Amino acid sequence: VLGPDSFVTAHAQVNVAGALFRLGRLTEAESMLREALLVFERERGPNNGELADPLEELSKVRLAQGDAREAVSLLE
Repeated sequence: VLGPDSFVTAHAQVNVAGALFRLGRLTEAESMLREALLVFERERGPNNGELADPLEELSKVRLAQGDAREAVSLLE
């Protein structure tokens, strides 16, 4: 049974957050991406390459929200 702490669910959240971003629903996208990142980090480790996608998506959201500094730091 998949639940909110499942890696599969977190991956789906990244996809939904991308759609929310394209709809301009930035706060919702940010929240969903941060939740997904917690699961990605817990399930795969903080240095796993699979974190690149949610980090990139969150970076785009933060840039759109006007926080270029955090946007860049997420990609470093």
